[in-house]
Amino acid sequence: ASLATDFNLTTDVVYLTVTRESYRPYMRDNITLKAPPADLYIAGVTPPEGLVEGRVGVWEVAVGNSGTSAAPGFTLEVSERGVTLHKSSHGPLPPFGTVTLRMNLSLAWGWHNLTFEVESLGEEGNTEDNTLSVSVYVDSPPVALPGVLFRTEEDSPPIFCPLSSIVYDRETPPEELTLEITYVTPPGAVVEVLDNGTVMVAPQTNFSGEIRVGYAVSDGLAETTGEFSVIVSRVNDPPRILNLKETYLLPVGSLFTLALQVEDDGPPPLTFSISPSFIPVDSESGLISFVPYENMSGIYRVNITVTDGGGLSSSAYTTFIISTEESRLRIDPSLVKLRAEVGKRTVYQVKVFGARRANLTFSDDTDLFDIDPKSGLIVFTPTKEQKGLHWVTIEVRNDLGESDSRLILVEVVEAEEKERDLALILLAPIAVLAAILLYLLIMPPHPPHPEE
Repeated sequence: ASLATDFNLTTDVVYLTVTRESYRPYMRDNITLKAPPADLYIAGVTPPEGLVEGRVGVWEVAVGNSGTSAAPGFTLEVSERGVTLHKSSHGPLPPFGTVTLRMNLSLAWGWHNLTFEVESLGEEGNTEDNTLSVSVYVDSPPVALPGVLFRTEEDSPPIFCPLSSIVYDRETPPEELTLEITYVTPPGAVVEVLDNGTVMVAPQTNFSGEIRVGYAVSDGLAETTGEFSVIVSRVNDPPRILNLKETYLLPVGSLFTLALQVEDDGPPPLTFSISPSFIPVDSESGLISFVPYENMSGIYRVNITVTDGGGLSSSAYTTFIISTEESRLRIDPSLVKLRAEVGKRTVYQVKVFGARRANLTFSDDTDLFDIDPKSGLIVFTPTKEQKGLHWVTIEVRNDLGESDSRLILVEVVEAEEKERDLALILLAPIAVLAAILLYLLIMPPHPPHPEE
């Protein structure tokens, strides 16, 4: 017997005819043959890096078809403990084809065992590898606590804000978090992150109001941004005298006037008082004005107190030196000019008069010489380059704040110039006498008076 086949590729129907040699066919039947069905499988699952709770992650799932027939379509389902997290339908998948699908998943904190399952929309012969399980861990990110507020008072020490009061993280301790300050409003406050994560905030002096601090915090996987505030309450500062110097020199017989300037944010009025009491001050305006008399001579430690309407007060101190002309610290008034010779050592001692000549300090404003700051001795040897006239200011000051200065002329000359000037000085009187004698010789004799 022989078997004859005739394939119709369109209908997948095979006609079989069985014959025996020299005989007519005795059997004929139609047998329908079908190609093997599609065989789908999960080729792989790629989770996103750094899974974070509450944030959508993009997953990649590869689906393949190992069958010789195309899958007319298929569904992809993701589930956990029987609960479907994602399900989607997709188009045909050709024989031996592979497709990579992307899906968005948002998972809660902790470990998850996810099941990925693919199912053909048509007939499928083998479903053993249609599922794949994947275990992943989802990080719990730091949480910026809302409405965090710290309070302090104006001009108080820096305030320390613990990180645990600003940020919450259920699995990472505060000292292992990384905190970075992103902005400070208004600028000016000093904000630093200490090693233990505590934030130190030091407001500016005299600042009151709200300081807003922005930050970014990370646990190594996730980063969160947030903001907290520091409220600085205003404190009424006591009034403060602004224009008081350490020392005032008051010559006897001369009018002394000082108008005190005060900074104060408290309620008016301001009231002034002074000690010693013989120094007058206007209690309302703070004006000090008087003429010292000779019997007031001396050094006085002066205490000035100012009080505002709120009862806050402050005191400031200064020194009044009341002196006569004789007791006043002063440089010898005869010091007007110094004369020095090129190449010759010149020595001059600055003399000082006055009642308070202890602990003196001398200074000058020239490069020609350096006066001894303690003794006032001037020692120098001029060079040719320094020849000429030099205006120099000599100043002396005592430890009480008294001072005096004098502008002098220093003339540096060559040796022959000095000798010539000396000769001229000596010849001047001789020339005057010679002129007188010559006048007497050439004048005619005086005629006698008629009455003589």
